[in-house]
Amino acid sequence: MLTLPLLLILSRCSRELIGQSVQPGIIEGQTFRTTLLIDGHDYDGTILRNCRFENISGDGLQIRDVDNLRIEDCEFTTITGDAIRFRNSGSSDGTRITYNVIHDIGENGILAPEHHTNAVIRKNRIYDVATDPTASRFGKPHHGIYWQGPNVTIAENVIYHVRNNGGNDISIRTYGTIARNRLSRAADHA
Repeated sequence: MLTLPLLLILSRCSRELIGQSVQPGIIEGQTFRTTLLIDGHDYDGTILRNCRFENISGDGLQIRDVDNLRIEDCEFTTITGDAIRFRNSGSSDGTRITYNVIHDIGENGILAPEHHTNAVIRKNRIYDVATDPTASRFGKPHHGIYWQGPNVTIAENVIYHVRNNGGNDISIRTYGTIARNRLSRAADHA
C-alpha cells in the first residue's frame, strides 16, 4: 500500500506527461483534452486563440522558454491541475493572457514561478478554481492567479469563487501593476 506522501509525489510526476503538441504560429479554434505544452523559442510570438481546454486530468496548458506568447479568447474548464502553468524549469518573457474564461479548475487558474517576466494578464474571467482541497491540508493553497515573476500587469480581471481553504483571488510574490480587478468570494482573501 502506498503512503500519502508517496502518492502526492507520484501524482506530481504524472503532471509532466504531455498529451499534445502543436506547430508554432497561430493556433486557433482547437479543442484540447490533454495537456498542451508550448516549449522552446521556436514558439516565440505564437498566438493561441479561440481554443478550448476541457476535461483534462493534469494541467491544461504548460509554458516553458517562450517569449511574446499570446493566449486570448480561450476557455479552460474541468481541469484537475492548473489551467495555465508556467513551468519551473524554464522562463518566459512578455506573455499576454487576455479575454480568457477559466473555470472548474482543481488547482490554480494561472500559476507562474520567478523566471517568468513582463507578463500581462488582462480582462480574464476566473471562477470556481482551487476546487481540490488536498493542497490546503498541507499548507499550500491554490489561487485564482498565483504569480511570482517580476514586472507583471494583472488588470481588469474578474475573479471569484476561489474555493481552496487559504486560497486568494490574486497572490503575487514580486512586483508589478495590479489594478481595476473585481475580486470576490475567495476562501481566504480577495
